[in-house]
Amino acid sequence: MPEQEPLRHLLLKHQMTGSELLEIARTIPKHEVVVIGVSGHQGSIEFSDYPLILDFNELTAVSESRETRLTVREFELVGQLATRPDEVISRNELLEFVWHTPPDIIDPHVVDVHLSNAKRKLRDILPIPISPIQTVRSKGFVFYSKQKI
Repeated sequence: MPEQEPLRHLLLKHQMTGSELLEIARTIPKHEVVVIGVSGHQGSIEFSDYPLILDFNELTAVSESRETRLTVREFELVGQLATRPDEVISRNELLEFVWHTPPDIIDPHVVDVHLSNAKRKLRDILPIPISPIQTVRSKGFVFYSKQKI
């Protein structure tokens, strides 16, 4: 059997459907499998200072009776920040975590674009005028565990 191309390279080269990805994943021996689910989490996170629930299974953010769906990339970024509250995470670290590639391969500002969309979606459903995700100039991004208005 010819050696298979690494899964990471397949994902970067081809836009795949979930079923295609599952089909490939099933061919990988179990001892070589690395779970790369959304931020490596399942279930949901609830925040005490925000009326916000992040549902890792449905890729949704819910606030009171309002809900928004995030793209996989948006959710991975939000999930990474939310699971490390009040910690500034650099753009490059987020890029490597979500895209699994160093910043010299993909423009690091792609993180800004996806986070900007996610922040807008969160602002649309939260009853507060500011997103819990903030940019820390020249350092990265942070998910504040307490409202900073």
